[in-house]
Amino acid sequence: MEAGRRTSTLSWRQPDLYPLELNEILPDHVQGGSIEFKAEVGEGRYYCKRDKTGKPVRATEWIATSLASHVGIAVPDFAPIYNPFADEILFGSKESWGTADMFETQTFLMTGIVDKAVGDPYPWVSPYLSRLFVYDMFVANDDRQTSNFLLVKDGAAKRLFAFDFASANLRDWSTCNFPVASSQTMSVGRVLRSVRPFDRASANEMLDWLEGVAPTTIERIMAGMPDEWMTAGERENVSDQWMSGAVRTRLHALRSGINDGSLL
Repeated sequence: MEAGRRTSTLSWRQPDLYPLELNEILPDHVQGGSIEFKAEVGEGRYYCKRDKTGKPVRATEWIATSLASHVGIAVPDFAPIYNPFADEILFGSKESWGTADMFETQTFLMTGIVDKAVGDPYPWVSPYLSRLFVYDMFVANDDRQTSNFLLVKDGAAKRLFAFDFASANLRDWSTCNFPVASSQTMSVGRVLRSVRPFDRASANEMLDWLEGVAPTTIERIMAGMPDEWMTAGERENVSDQWMSGAVRTRLHALRSGINDGSLL
């Protein structure tokens, strides 16, 4: 056993289920309120998070990121990461190679159509951002920022990934409480819509996709994360929101607010 490491006492620690283990914590300074550190994990690097101030950050990230991927929002690879130095399991979001730096990403986000005669060279951006805005509103993520995007380049092609759903509020999925006008998600949404028009058809498409998510899908998502990330009661509460119809009521309220402009 390496110096400083401990034998795991966690009941869920099964290499076949959670094979990724942290090798080294890197000294890199990382931005993000809920990120603990960046680490070498196998042949990759991951941004790692643990729970803070009583909030289930790991479970929130796992559920919201998994659901985002399920409804078509591109996200970086993510996984439970075992930290042998503290005998804990962390939520890890993989650092993607071939990504633009933060300045280039934000420039891409904030650059509108330069030549209207030619049109938008990236017509997929407005639909993508419109769907993501609706998704953030649904999961009650009030802290979407322009720094929460990755711009992945493949030759002339470009692709946006969204990450950091730690500020989502799982309890609000049974209510009609949405991020307020002063929140980062609403503020950034208004700024991005000033650059590229809001695509209402794509926004409603996202609402349709969310409405079509089955309770069994949510249960499968939760079953994929370590038991210690949520209590049985917390898991049951999330499942109940989908089975009781509360989520559908929330989606109907969100659809009304998007279409009449009151939640834009």
